[in-house]
Amino acid sequence: MGLAAGGDGPGARLAADGTPGDPPIDLGRVGEAARRNGAMVVIAAAAVAGIVLFISLRAPERFSATARIAGDGAAVGTAGPSDVATGLATSRELVTAPAVLDGAARDVPGETAAALSAAVSARVNPDSNILDVTAISGDPAKAARIANAVAASFLERRTGDRRTAARLARKRLSAQLRGVRNTTAPGTLATALRERISDLALQEATAGSDLRFAEAAAPPERPFAPRPVRSAALAGLATLLIALTASVVRDRTRRRGAQAEELAARAGVPLLAVLPVRSRLWRPLRRLTLRPGKQDERLVVEQAALQASVRLALPPRTQRTVLVCDVAGRGGAGQVAEGLARSLSWARLDAALVRADRSADLDAALGRARTDRPRYVIVQGPAVTGSSLLPVLACHASAAIVVGRLGRTSSGQVTTALQLLDALDVHTLGLVLTASPADAAALRGHAFDAAAPPPRRTRQTPRGDAAEASAWPTESVA
Repeated sequence: MGLAAGGDGPGARLAADGTPGDPPIDLGRVGEAARRNGAMVVIAAAAVAGIVLFISLRAPERFSATARIAGDGAAVGTAGPSDVATGLATSRELVTAPAVLDGAARDVPGETAAALSAAVSARVNPDSNILDVTAISGDPAKAARIANAVAASFLERRTGDRRTAARLARKRLSAQLRGVRNTTAPGTLATALRERISDLALQEATAGSDLRFAEAAAPPERPFAPRPVRSAALAGLATLLIALTASVVRDRTRRRGAQAEELAARAGVPLLAVLPVRSRLWRPLRRLTLRPGKQDERLVVEQAALQASVRLALPPRTQRTVLVCDVAGRGGAGQVAEGLARSLSWARLDAALVRADRSADLDAALGRARTDRPRYVIVQGPAVTGSSLLPVLACHASAAIVVGRLGRTSSGQVTTALQLLDALDVHTLGLVLTASPADAAALRGHAFDAAAPPPRRTRQTPRGDAAEASAWPTESVA
């Protein structure tokens, strides 16, 4: 039953210094993890896609219109391509400035600068020196009107600011020129001031010519959002990838086989089976899973293997009472006892199920079960630790099966439960662990231990056992 765990197995790689490195990615194991969790992954992806589709269908339509501003370095002789690109990058930030949006809001009735700030964006295409001003609105005509108004307001304000700056600078230089000696000799201050004033006059006359309104925005024919099918497909695909990654990581970080074997080995008890147990929240979704019939068939096979092990250890020569109880509570003993009784009935062996925690009169319930003379009486008992009913059940039990939860039950709890049962003179057949369907599927195919048969004891046979032993032949379990 030994399992190799960790990174020291035959598949582990060795680093340059000879120490074990990270094991290679096992694609088969990744595929197996995805297959085991495929139902929940598909359900999660479908649920997210459905929610996004519903929200997208109810979302209002939005239209996008774009006005284009082109940069032209030839308009100003001193401007080069890099200067134009730098100017466009600066203009992209200035397009959404409050002063520009205030001017555009006056041209679009019913709009404010704050509303335009959320509806307008700018993007620069450096390859073609184009500045795109995009506006979004629920009305296609209004989207185009906003884009054109913002672009026009930006160009107008930019041109006005540059002309104002050039005019003020020219006036200051003209006043300075009047205070110096008027001469036309080269290299003098007066000559430099006159040259600078001439340049400023040219800048004032050509202010804003480096950018021009290249293309006005037209009302779009189709909305750009929402796109329900595309949004739902992208959301479903993203959820699918995230869920698959989570399932693979969860599978690689859990040492299911090592945990189960180590728990049984430390407690010194045979590990009979690891059975999948679904929570109550999962049961309503059970019909939605992929291939539910195959999952149920696997559970039946695992329960049949458990009942075969019980029959091998306790042949039905006489009536056998098997106590199934949790190690420390909430381990799933009820579902294990019910499955064991059902599996024995399917094997054409009469089996009665007694739920000790639901019976007001335990002796009466056991008496009724014995009156029907079933070959096996499966008693769902309480938790071994802290139960006052356990001594009463121990008087009737032929053997016991302790049930724990994989990942929650500790070896110390199992050892304590075994010691209590041994003190009550109840033989323990072995340990059954319950787990989630994914954890149980990871241990499918492992060879579990056979149930430990009770030791032969010399004691007085109860009345009726000898007759039953002679009437019922011994059955062999393959």
